[in-house]
Amino acid sequence: MKVLLCCYLLMATLFAPLHSLAADDFNEEELSNFLEISEEDRYLVFGEYAEVEISAKKAVTLLLQDTVRPYGLELEKVNNKTYLLFGRSEFLGKLCFFLEAEKRNGNNSLERLCLYSEDNDEIEYPSYTDERFLESVEEGTYLSLHFGLEVETDTRYNQTLVSQADPALSVIEDRSGNLNITGTLNTVGVYEFVVKSQELNSEIVSYKQFILEVTAQDNQYQCAPGHYWDEYLKYCVQASGQTCGEGTWYDQETNECRAYRSVSSCSIGTYWDHFQSRCVRERSMNCPLNYEWDGYYNRCIRLPYTCSFNERYDYSRKTCVRLFRSRTCSIGLYWNSFRLSCVRNVNHCRYNEYWSGYSCESVRRSCRSGRYFDPFRRRCTPRTTIRTCRPGWNWNYGLSSCNRRIIRNVTCRTGHRWSRGTRGCVSHDNGRVTRFPRRHRVRTQPPRRTGGTTRTQPP
Repeated sequence: MKVLLCCYLLMATLFAPLHSLAADDFNEEELSNFLEISEEDRYLVFGEYAEVEISAKKAVTLLLQDTVRPYGLELEKVNNKTYLLFGRSEFLGKLCFFLEAEKRNGNNSLERLCLYSEDNDEIEYPSYTDERFLESVEEGTYLSLHFGLEVETDTRYNQTLVSQADPALSVIEDRSGNLNITGTLNTVGVYEFVVKSQELNSEIVSYKQFILEVTAQDNQYQCAPGHYWDEYLKYCVQASGQTCGEGTWYDQETNECRAYRSVSSCSIGTYWDHFQSRCVRERSMNCPLNYEWDGYYNRCIRLPYTCSFNERYDYSRKTCVRLFRSRTCSIGLYWNSFRLSCVRNVNHCRYNEYWSGYSCESVRRSCRSGRYFDPFRRRCTPRTTIRTCRPGWNWNYGLSSCNRRIIRNVTCRTGHRWSRGTRGCVSHDNGRVTRFPRRHRVRTQPPRRTGGTTRTQPP
């Protein structure tokens, strides 16, 4: 009888339905995305009034952290599960910040959220010539960073570093008000800097968060089996087979596209990526482990941590934590939440190499200089598309041009706010808009690019 029962349980595990995962498989407290901001609310325009609704899965008290915050915005409670960020953004590009979440069960946490703020050509403010992603450096390489500005001819600004720098780096503010960061970083990973530029003798200010990736001398990536890292496209591409469409993934073992499993903890507009072990937004490209797709910059970006399979990073404890309660595998294996079994680990491979299941194999496709392999058209294409689109713009295949993302942040008349739940304006706070007068000057001429660039120099 015991033998029959064991066999029954084994067969039930092997042939469990493939469309969903039981909630018991997950440690719910360790799942990411406890806080959510809708896709439309993420995009702002510098200096324009906006409201951003934050939704929590459970009743919570939220507090902004002082280290890095959404500059120009204030946090206000609407109810136990809804908060509002409101004001005029004073940051440019993408900014990631932390909120302290005080939960009713006493399990407090730090939650990382990100917003985007586009340039505003109608007003004057210090704008940066350097992109968010600084040129990556190898570990142990001496670096020297300074941040160029687009400024008016007779305007002077002062730059300061408002986020904490790595102890290995020196931060110098010279007599001209320019910021210089120098030193040598010996640890592979991502380093974030927030730079503040303020006009002398006025309140006109702007912030920008920069990302510096320190790589190993032989940089490698952990793409899903059957995928390779494309250095030009900046995401993982299928090495063979028909390119899988939205909501599906490429199964190298069967050489077919299969639908992702559904997980109740993933919010609308996201799906469970069993390789990344987290909820991923729809229309995302495949990224290596410890990377995520950023549709604004049209690339995979390195996350500020390094975790293994079936783990996520806990910012409160500053460590990786397990997602599954009781799934353990032998050394060299990890639990695959799609196959519901232990599978062989996926090794790191160089770019243009993919993991076959046993070793890293070179991709058998090449394009001549000035061209790249387009995985959707399945042919070599001139490098005048995709990567040449500026942040916030996407390549339109039909029009053969870059199209700007539409800013959809909705605001309401004084005394009201936009509610995502009702999809309309609801009564709220009569004095909010009047507390945020515009303090920037109207621009009288097109912006002019001046200033330095980011460079890596030998010691």
